Amino acid sequence: MGTYTEDEARSFCERLKQDAEFRRLYLETAALRGHLRVESAFRMEQSGESNSLQPSSATRSSGERHSTRPKAFIALVLTLAVVFVGVTAWLLSGSDRSSGLDHQLTHERPDENGPRLTNNSTDRRDDVAPTIDNQDRNVDATPIAEFARSVDASWPLGATRWSVGDFLRRGDTVSLGSGRAELVFSSGAIMSLVGPAELVVHSGISVSLNSGTATTRVEGVGKGEFKVFTPTTEVLDLGTEFGIMVHPGNSETDVVVFDGEVDVTSLTGRDQNSGDRLPPQRLSVGEAAHFKLSGEWDRVVSVNRAAFPFGSQMYDVSMPRSDVILNVTDNLSSSSRPKFYEVVPNGFGEDARAFVDRTHEWNGIDSLGIPSYLLGKDYIRTFNDDKFNTDIEITVELSQSADVYVLYAILQSPRPHWLVSEFEDTGVVIGLDEAEFVSPKGFHVKQSVEVGPGKSIDSKFSLWKKTVRDNLNVVLGAISSDENTGQFKANYGIIVVPLN
Repeated sequence: MGTYTEDEARSFCERLKQDAEFRRLYLETAALRGHLRVESAFRMEQSGESNSLQPSSATRSSGERHSTRPKAFIALVLTLAVVFVGVTAWLLSGSDRSSGLDHQLTHERPDENGPRLTNNSTDRRDDVAPTIDNQDRNVDATPIAEFARSVDASWPLGATRWSVGDFLRRGDTVSLGSGRAELVFSSGAIMSLVGPAELVVHSGISVSLNSGTATTRVEGVGKGEFKVFTPTTEVLDLGTEFGIMVHPGNSETDVVVFDGEVDVTSLTGRDQNSGDRLPPQRLSVGEAAHFKLSGEWDRVVSVNRAAFPFGSQMYDVSMPRSDVILNVTDNLSSSSRPKFYEVVPNGFGEDARAFVDRTHEWNGIDSLGIPSYLLGKDYIRTFNDDKFNTDIEITVELSQSADVYVLYAILQSPRPHWLVSEFEDTGVVIGLDEAEFVSPKGFHVKQSVEVGPGKSIDSKFSLWKKTVRDNLNVVLGAISSDENTGQFKANYGIIVVPLN
């Protein structure tokens, strides 16, 4: 933050009066700040980060969101109106009023000395990240994103030290030495960074992640518009939340889809026969892949959610974690769809998402809720579609002795041999609140989920327990050996509680 002196205020006002382009930029900056502030507040409300009390009962549907955007739009229009009227009134009244502005205006000044990309070429292709030259940077100074928040952020020597509230413009670079940072774009996209990372901003819908890890949620942008370039890939959003990790050294890229879909195109691989670019690889919710320099991809089998923090998870840096679940693997072919198991540290509890490919949620079956000894424990989001796989075998690798719990649907019978022979039925029942879902075959289930225990419970799961002390590799099988058994099927959930 910096306060203008009387001379600086007079110079600022004189430029407002004489320079139409400067007035345009000033108004656009004020408008963007209003938009980003409202957008950030809206995101916090949607993710439950608001300081206000939440309703005791709220219904949430994947197809319906109670939006604050009408209020946000009104606030933005009022912001524009106030700024416009203020500037116009000053211009009509003359420059003799400039001497009093230093007592009223306080402006945040983004550091303009940060690193810039330079390239004199004007030939730009869709499959190559845009480059910025100094002339373009000076002409287009419109803010396109705001540095919204940071957690324990540090900056390399010589890099721009961004502060909360700073605006980013075309060509700006965020070089994060360590810690975490969040950017809110004028397009509606929100991106969190985990350092060390380097990000170059090209526009409200285009960035380059040269290194590090980023998680992006895209809303308010048309499908197929927001792009993230890495040194080896182009990731095109199709309405989603996704994570990207650029590996140090070879810049090969991991792409993880938490919601929605993305198209990933290799920038380095070519068809061995024709030499043409390889077609994009579509990744859907619950899928993750490692993209090689050759353009080929491998399935990423297990993803730890802590590696891709977003929203309130950004503040979990200092939260103690057991890390009791080291890895999750299975016997599926690597050439099959790249489904992943999501390990969620400290994540189990009311309204915890149950599966990577569904937005169903775990809840207590009544007002007493989930047993306290399970709250805040590590758990695994499995792939619900694997309920149809009668040959699957899942191995959970532990770091220490623990109680391993399996949530198995009560209506499914007979129980598989691996469950009844190695696990004990605790008698505890956990509920599943099922969300709206559209199957790949077009089967559409319209259901909503509610907040809290004992509400909208659509199915019940029995809690089975196995104490693991010596062999820390726990093997789990299919939900049934007969794919035609029963009318109701759901995959199981896995919770791990350290013994110490």
